[in-house]
Amino acid sequence: MSDAEKKWREIRDEYLRQIEAELTAVRRPRKKELLADVRDHLELRFEELEPSQRTDRRFKEILEEMGPAEEYAELLKQPAAKKTEIELSPRYQFLSHLFTGIFVIVLFSVVGYKLYTADIKARQDPMQDFILSYQLDPRAMGRWVTVDFVETIEQFVPGRRQSPRDFFLTDLEFYNDMKTSKSWLWSKGKFFDPTDQKQGEYQIHAIEGKEYLFLEWLPGQNSQTGRSPYYVLEKENSR
Repeated sequence: MSDAEKKWREIRDEYLRQIEAELTAVRRPRKKELLADVRDHLELRFEELEPSQRTDRRFKEILEEMGPAEEYAELLKQPAAKKTEIELSPRYQFLSHLFTGIFVIVLFSVVGYKLYTADIKARQDPMQDFILSYQLDPRAMGRWVTVDFVETIEQFVPGRRQSPRDFFLTDLEFYNDMKTSKSWLWSKGKFFDPTDQKQGEYQIHAIEGKEYLFLEWLPGQNSQTGRSPYYVLEKENSR
């Protein structure tokens, strides 16, 4: 383990301890899940840094973007009134995404249970199964712009477009209510097309300091191999 990694762990763990201490005074379920989500997000931010970027100053900037530890408890204490992205300050947006995801999980779990106990639907519903398995992915939130179309993830090279044709999918935005700018629903690592009742997958990779999302393109699936090509989209704020 490098000195930078040791320093990051010390700073990260201290920040998490501060959040945990603030949350002890709040009576709200899923506090542990919130803490785990914050930890996962911090680790993603660290992994995205190039070795030369792993400095005390950059670590401090990451925590400043996350906001003071006491704000996590304050937000939990607030009434559950719906807030728009415009009303939220940048440091509250990450928290909003987390709590929205937790609320959606609870809501659809209750709905799913009632449907099951009432025996309203005797057969499995792919869309209902997808909704009940919802997981928030803060890393996917926001707008992505298409930069390439490749047969395999390994084929993609930043700055070297492989596909000569026009893109059918030019951009895609992920919202915090399971919706996207298209007709699809999304969850961590996957998406669902209600029209075709099909489920696909996506992967996010940090390459040369930028984030790229590889979206499985179901309409292009090879019927013989069962493999699908990928649309490659770049995170808008990393351009």
